[in-house]
Amino acid sequence: MANLTSQQANELANNFLALAQAIGDYRYQNFDTLSKPQNQKISDLHLSILNYADDLYTLSATLVMDDVQTSLTSIGAVTTQIKATYKTLQNVQKAINVAESVV
Repeated sequence: MANLTSQQANELANNFLALAQAIGDYRYQNFDTLSKPQNQKISDLHLSILNYADDLYTLSATLVMDDVQTSLTSIGAVTTQIKATYKTLQNVQKAINVAESVV
């Protein structure tokens, strides 16, 4: 099963939020014509969809943090490689300095 990316979760959250806003607008615009049970049902559904959007935004943020940890691990590995390479470069520079002094 494929996993959502942070961007996909955020996009879904935006869609759920837009849907919730449309449902809320409908409820408020038709408040006087809705029966009490209809009003309550739409209100409950509106709140559920808002909660889904909130959950998806939270998921998106969590996925970003997972990506950050992966990136930090990669950066750590590259830093270790660069440090090792830099030490070699310093040795090469010493060799060049010795060769220059001989010339």
